[in-house]
Amino acid sequence: MARETKVEWIERHSDYTGDDCIDWPFANCPHGRGIVQTKGVAFSAPNFMCRAAHGNPPTPKHHAAHSCGNGHNGCLNPNHLRWATPRENESDKILHGTLRKGTDINTNKLSEDQVIEIRNSKLKGIELAKIYDVTPVAISAIRTRKNWAWLEPAA
Repeated sequence: MARETKVEWIERHSDYTGDDCIDWPFANCPHGRGIVQTKGVAFSAPNFMCRAAHGNPPTPKHHAAHSCGNGHNGCLNPNHLRWATPRENESDKILHGTLRKGTDINTNKLSEDQVIEIRNSKLKGIELAKIYDVTPVAISAIRTRKNWAWLEPAA
């Protein structure tokens, strides 16, 4: 028996009517999502499932958003997916307690202590950028609280 492809798996589950989360059975990319490639185009697994179950997104900027709060665990139940704006999707993550920030982000280069050091430093941004191996723009975003805004200085 031939092994089921990712596209076949999604097509088979796109009309699922249950309420339980359905876990993606394939490997995830380093950013934590499954990837489906078809006709030379790569989609995240939630995006591809949302397309299969609900049609194309209303705009190119819409995300496949999870109502269950288990998107980070690989849920692909089509009843838990809907098209949402980036702001709506981020609000869902806050509501579910799944918004990744700071050291929870696997591509992050800095620790919380380093961010506090940067904010407290009298050095110029370009000097700090060299010390911490980040860009001067990243230093500016930290200092102006555009990035790491939630992080308060240690007491």
